[in-house]
Amino acid sequence: KFNKKSFLYPVLEKTTNSHLKLKKKLIQNNSVENKHTKNNSKKSNRTRSLLKIQDGCDFMCSFCVIPFARGRSRYREFSSIRKEALMLVKEGVREIVITGVNIGTYKIGNFNFVNVVDSLNSIEGLDRIRISSIEPTTVPKILLEYMKDSQHKLVPFLHLPLQSGSNKILKKMNRRYSSEEFSDEIWNAFESVSDLCIGTDVMVGFPEENKIEFEKTLFFLEKLPLTYFHVFPFSERKRTAAYKIKDKVHSNVKQRRSKILRDLSSKKRIAFYKGFLGKTRNVLFESKRKNLRFKGYTDNFIKVELDEKNKSDFRNKIIPVKLCSIKGDTLLGKLISK
Repeated sequence: KFNKKSFLYPVLEKTTNSHLKLKKKLIQNNSVENKHTKNNSKKSNRTRSLLKIQDGCDFMCSFCVIPFARGRSRYREFSSIRKEALMLVKEGVREIVITGVNIGTYKIGNFNFVNVVDSLNSIEGLDRIRISSIEPTTVPKILLEYMKDSQHKLVPFLHLPLQSGSNKILKKMNRRYSSEEFSDEIWNAFESVSDLCIGTDVMVGFPEENKIEFEKTLFFLEKLPLTYFHVFPFSERKRTAAYKIKDKVHSNVKQRRSKILRDLSSKKRIAFYKGFLGKTRNVLFESKRKNLRFKGYTDNFIKVELDEKNKSDFRNKIIPVKLCSIKGDTLLGKLISK
């Protein structure tokens, strides 16, 4: 059964002609899903997998085309979420990443976002739960308690989109918080959860973003305990409110401002990494390079590469690694001798 507020994905373990026919039939019952989403049970490996629980959005940010392209917010049936999670773990996945457009608003029947996390946490064989990106003001406070609990599978990682550090621009973007509220949320998370990795999204060159407004964003980001940020230059989208604002920012200015923020992001990431040098962290290895060196991630999303060749296959294994040095956006480490 489908309705305007919910959707189902066909959870299929094998891709045969009969399965493909069933998948097509199920998705055709929901035309919006057929046009704008894919079955996230498809995986590139058996280590970490995305699990989509929500699509569309009701927030109507002035720069965003999602409410027009994907429709209003819809939530995946709770039983379907758990069914796919169980299948993924059965296939060997050790980390599940909860995804969607606005996942913090998840609400279907008596189930909310915390119930989704609780359900995943109860699955035997699953080692890690990661939240991909969640809107500020929609983060349930109990999630920080889960991240602090070493026995809980929710990892110490948050990605909270900021977009701008200027209240004037935030208002024009139709974001639902002030810079002060965003700052309070970041500092509360940082002070509550040790070793927490916090990322964000920032948009530069939004219409009417002058030098002063950009510098407000720059100074704001400098003082926050953020690990990294993804930087996006504003791009016009027809049908959005921002498309009608006449005071545009020149592309050269957007490129220059983007570089300034990306450079700051690199400095922030390196500073975060330096705090872990000499320490030991569990790494879930995902891939092997041609030089027989393995790469993976810590629970708090530090990219790690073994600084030694190994003939053993460590892929899809969680192994303690001593973090020794920094190379670009990666920490080089060595296995702990038994």
